[in-house]
Amino acid sequence: MWVLDYIEIRSWPVVNGENFTEQDVRTANKVALIRLHYRPNLVWATAIQWARLSACENVPFTIVGLLASKGMNMMGSDQDDILLVPYTSAMKRLSGGTSFRSLNVQAESAGRIAEIQEQITNLLRQRHRIAEGRDDDFLVRTQQEISEMATSTSVIMTWLLGVIASVSLLVGGIGIMNIMLVSVTERTREIGIRMAVGARGGDIMMQFLIEAVLLSIVGG
Repeated sequence: MWVLDYIEIRSWPVVNGENFTEQDVRTANKVALIRLHYRPNLVWATAIQWARLSACENVPFTIVGLLASKGMNMMGSDQDDILLVPYTSAMKRLSGGTSFRSLNVQAESAGRIAEIQEQITNLLRQRHRIAEGRDDDFLVRTQQEISEMATSTSVIMTWLLGVIASVSLLVGGIGIMNIMLVSVTERTREIGIRMAVGARGGDIMMQFLIEAVLLSIVGG
């Protein structure tokens, strides 16, 4: 997949400069796109959309375009700290690899996603020479599946935190109950004196309830 298609799929407009060309990809040209928040190891030239980079294995790359800021993704990672280079340049000049770790594919319409996912799966099984009945050695996921997975994880974490909070409240409540029980038992003389001078049962109850509430607030 061309990187020039990649930024369209990811909706990353070039706000300054220009995108890669097919010639850049075919010849493994030393060009790169940069996101706005990425700044280390750069020496800017007079034109704001051009710069020289020597951060990738001491291989100089020329910045030909600036991408718009994307901020955080759904996993909380900053998307504004990575350079984009043609995949041929990365293979030939940086990693030395000959295969892809991942591919992004965009469907013509939402209604064809399932069909295209099945076609990609069949093609990869054929290219990987996977026999009938054997498990795939790759994953093909849609954005909806990734979103549902993230939502499911979030729901599980919410329930888990809720259970932990409930147990903490239960233990704290039992602790306060025991403290107040001991307090009432040890202060029977004070209670008797107060009732002897006119205090009612409700007044005594209110006193201990206020103390319990204050203990809860301070402990919280």
